[in-house]
Amino acid sequence: MNSFYNLITFLFAALSIVVIIAVAGIASDSLEPPFLAPEATMILPTAIPVGALEQPVFPTFTPSSTVPPTVTVTQTPTITRTPTATNTATDTPPPSSTPGPTNTLTPTYTSTSTSTPTATGTFTATPTPTFTQSPPGPPPTATNTLSPYPFIIQQGTPLLRDNFANASGCNWQGIAGQVITERAEPVVGVQVRITGDNIQEQFTISGSNTFYGPSGWEIPVDIQVNNFRYVVELWANGVQVSESQEIVFPSSCQQNLALINFVQTRPF
Repeated sequence: MNSFYNLITFLFAALSIVVIIAVAGIASDSLEPPFLAPEATMILPTAIPVGALEQPVFPTFTPSSTVPPTVTVTQTPTITRTPTATNTATDTPPPSSTPGPTNTLTPTYTSTSTSTPTATGTFTATPTPTFTQSPPGPPPTATNTLSPYPFIIQQGTPLLRDNFANASGCNWQGIAGQVITERAEPVVGVQVRITGDNIQEQFTISGSNTFYGPSGWEIPVDIQVNNFRYVVELWANGVQVSESQEIVFPSSCQQNLALINFVQTRPF
């Protein structure tokens, strides 16, 4: 038992000596941890020539040029010669010792030169525009100078349409229009007379309702749509100055307003 304790004491003493030596080595910088690491292998750097990093290498480009093809137009004349032979007979009176006439053949050549150009290349044909004359329009409408009245009915009237002149809508029916000159100047003060199947003679003057224009007029004929017949005329100084125009309504809410204009063609 004493030997065992002595062995343990010896081991602890040896370890204490080793620890003291290690601590002294670390304190004097003679030992650096890790103490049992293998030695590091030194890698030598590769030598690079001086100036190799200062002169960059650039790729070399070789320019190439392409010349577009040239189109050459060649014109080659072709000359054709056509010989023409002409026989000319010459009669020579024979001497007393030479019998018969003598015929002399003289050839005559006529040179005909024909030039045929031959072109090589690309040609673009330009179309020639063709102009077509438009047909004349319809002749202008002639003024009715043969009318016995100084006022005529304007072309395009009477015109039946829906009531746009007031808020009564279909609960109204009437006749309206204007009195103007051939230059569309208003003629004010001419009397308008209307007679019909359901009304006695009604009167108004041009210019009394400017909703239809400066020389406008209007005469209501019913408080509902109907299919009655009416006649419209112009009067001045007790004399009729326009032809009588008949209007028949179709009893439709979309055609309960008849528009008719009178045009003055000469003084009255």
